[in-house]
Amino acid sequence: MGIFFIISLALVKMIGSIPVRAAGFVLTRLSLFIYYVDKKHRDITIENLKTAFGNEKSEKDIKSIAKKAYENLSLTFLDFCRIPKLTRENLNDIVTFENIDYVWSALARGKGILFCTAHFGSWEILPHLFAIYHKPFNIIVRPLDSRVLDMVVSKYRSHSGNKIISKKNGMKHILRALQKKEIIGTLNDQNVKHSEGVFVDFFGKKACTNFALALLSLRTDVPVIPAFIIREGLSKHRVKFEKPVEIEKGIDRKKYLVDFTQAITTVIENYVREYPEQWFWVHRRWKTRPKVLIKKYKEKDFTRDQYVVMTNDKAQNTK
Repeated sequence: MGIFFIISLALVKMIGSIPVRAAGFVLTRLSLFIYYVDKKHRDITIENLKTAFGNEKSEKDIKSIAKKAYENLSLTFLDFCRIPKLTRENLNDIVTFENIDYVWSALARGKGILFCTAHFGSWEILPHLFAIYHKPFNIIVRPLDSRVLDMVVSKYRSHSGNKIISKKNGMKHILRALQKKEIIGTLNDQNVKHSEGVFVDFFGKKACTNFALALLSLRTDVPVIPAFIIREGLSKHRVKFEKPVEIEKGIDRKKYLVDFTQAITTVIENYVREYPEQWFWVHRRWKTRPKVLIKKYKEKDFTRDQYVVMTNDKAQNTK
């Protein structure tokens, strides 16, 4: 495993050392090549865009956004490889921060902060930019399937002093960090299993979404601030903070979890609508489907009602 780690790390360092314009040119062209040869993920991207925008956008527009989304992913990878080049000296040339007062006001409450973002813009460098601007924080991540790649990625993710919290069994570490009034960042825009999420509207379609942020908010009263990094050029970004999410706590617990998660998801949708080429469309966001009761009849026999629970897998078999 050692040699693969060294090779992978060397490759990332090599890409990061190439002049940014040259590397950007090569990687964006490579991303278009991948777009055409990787039919599986191209089809997922197109299908997701059609689900989101329906008749709002033409077939030509959909494909154009899909290609630009692939280009953005390649530039996000380039930004990741260049993380060691982010310094306090060049910070102002790379990023501007908007609505930072929301952060200072939240910190003044003395309870820490939960930053919520999405696989949007150049999301991997957002924690590093903030760490240089203010101070490092904790990043909640899902370990990669490849142990070697996970070691490389973790090395870069923690480069600016940020600490990694594994999403798997990470709740005690999250609560411990919040007790220390620290800042935690997490992504909340991907599909999860029934047991891990609640269904909320995302582009008018129910999407199973993790409710952990809502649960933490309910239990700890820690402010949850949506934060997004918007790409404005090859090496130019804007980080924008939104008002802390506030939902009335006197309501039913389940309703609170759903309403809070919906509020976060609505903010994410608004950003994706405005900058659709900057979101991670290759992920099956609507994969998990709500459980519903449907009637299944034998042919020409309408006297027997057989009820089945339709899940995502069974849905295909009941059509």
